[in-house]
Amino acid sequence: VLGLALDGVGHGIADEHDSGDAWGGELLLVDGAECRRLGHLRALPLPGGDRAAREPWRMAAAVLHQLGRADEIGARFAQQSAARAVADMLARDLHCPKTTSAGRWFDAAAALLGVREVMNFEGQAAMLLEGLAQRRGVVTPAVGGYRIDDGDLDLLPLAQRLLDERDAAFGAALFHSTLAAALAEWVARASRATGVTTVALGGGCFMNAVLSRQLARLLKARALDVLEARQAPPNDGGVALGQAWVAQQRMRAEDETAPTLALLAAPRGRVSVPSDGRAVLTCASRFRCGWSRGATATSPSSIWPASARRSRSRWSTTSRWAIT
Repeated sequence: VLGLALDGVGHGIADEHDSGDAWGGELLLVDGAECRRLGHLRALPLPGGDRAAREPWRMAAAVLHQLGRADEIGARFAQQSAARAVADMLARDLHCPKTTSAGRWFDAAAALLGVREVMNFEGQAAMLLEGLAQRRGVVTPAVGGYRIDDGDLDLLPLAQRLLDERDAAFGAALFHSTLAAALAEWVARASRATGVTTVALGGGCFMNAVLSRQLARLLKARALDVLEARQAPPNDGGVALGQAWVAQQRMRAEDETAPTLALLAAPRGRVSVPSDGRAVLTCASRFRCGWSRGATATSPSSIWPASARRSRSRWSTTSRWAIT
């Protein structure tokens, strides 16, 4: 399936394609417990690190900086004593780790529209933005409000449109409708490229009913099957459950790659591992044994390769144990 993960800031998968940025707005190709990153939201700097997740005005400042309008930061957020310091941090790329988080784009939009500059609790800015959009109703997405380049989704054109919007409720509705349209097109392109027509939606941003409803409708209109959270929430609770499932599947996969002994006729036996790393089973009577690839042997015999290892209850080249 395709996986659309929209959340706050979190760790990603360290591989050759990982730039080291914190994740939170990812398009994935998922196959069981394995996944491959197909694309991500445009990364934004977090001026001041984690503090930017509590102060949406900092994310708005980051957007202004990327739009080449950093000279407006001090005036727009004059009531914030650190405004000029943050502008300097952004200019010098100092204490500004990057993130692809969808949640931080919500924060930036809320601050740009004057909805909330500093939060009293996690998610407050996004919740206020959702409430305004809900009351305003659905509006037409902004023309040219996003770009998709080499699999990545850039929302800077949408942020540019919000900068001079005086009607916060309309701006909130415009943000939601344009974001939904951008995500739907992003997923649709990935579907055409991979041939996968099922998409799973996960992450805290899907607690947002306005976004979830609009996006699901647009995806279904493109003949895509949409999987949404039902028995577990899409945010931290569902993410934790999914992490546990992935861990379980990977543990099972590891177990399956280790040889499975099948004693067909042996009242008692012993396994030893000599210095050459080949597991040897010795039994008091004749028997036949096999491992997962179907090999068989007659006592005494070496039956497992050195790559098969277990410690205690798992294979290990240093273990010796009895088989009953």
